[in-house]
Amino acid sequence: MRPIQSTPTGERIAALQARLGLSTAHAARYLGVSVSTYRSWVDGQREPGAVLTRLLDVLGALEVMAPEIHSQLIESAR
Repeated sequence: MRPIQSTPTGERIAALQARLGLSTAHAARYLGVSVSTYRSWVDGQREPGAVLTRLLDVLGALEVMAPEIHSQLIESAR
């Protein structure tokens, strides 16, 4: 069996979860996916599509440029 290695996008998603202090379930909800899909991305079993990669860019910009709005998104995921 091949060891699972995280992808750069998976690492980025895991870093987002850690930075925001979200559980796995909350991080999955924040990104609008199931927990199993979220875990498969973080574990490197699957690579998210271009849409999610762009969403990460937008959420990162929102976190910096409009922290109040971003905070509301985080609270809705909890």
